[in-house]
Amino acid sequence: MGRANAAYYAQRDPFADFTTAPEICQAFGEVLGLWAAVTWETLGRPNPVLLAEAGPGRGTLMRDALRAIGQAAPHFRSALRLHLIETSPRLREVQVAVLPEATWHADLASVPPGPMILLANEFLDALPIRQFVRRGEAWTERFVQDGAWLESPSPPASEGEGAGALQIRQSVRRGEWTERFVQDGPRL
Repeated sequence: MGRANAAYYAQRDPFADFTTAPEICQAFGEVLGLWAAVTWETLGRPNPVLLAEAGPGRGTLMRDALRAIGQAAPHFRSALRLHLIETSPRLREVQVAVLPEATWHADLASVPPGPMILLANEFLDALPIRQFVRRGEAWTERFVQDGAWLESPSPPASEGEGAGALQIRQSVRRGEWTERFVQDGPRL
């Protein structure tokens, strides 16, 4: 997935393709900033504490969060060290202008150890999902291919796969692991 995202963000303007909650209303980032302040209190007010964001996009969410933190929780603002996890050099350039105090990392493993509060809204938005739809008595996997919705039937449940349980069946297809949810028993 990292390679696919890197190619997408390197070749396209993601801001022309979609809008996320922080871009619609500053209250979203402000509320997350206030949540982070409450969480910091719950952690015992560690100083320093890492406030990190994975996939910060334009930096809007963190900018709004820091504004709220600075107004409502100045002691937390003083204690926090800002870290951003971003693989796109292009997006880092945008973020530097908005959040010059940040330290950038290519992955979570390179963030220094210590107490951390991690935000990941835009990162989670960009993760691929697998969607499964029940059609009568069978499950199908729905996906997009060449700009159109397609559905592929799931294989039937095999003997011994717990009746009534939602399970994961793993199979090898084209050298990659895929997972399929199989319903065997009553409808959900």
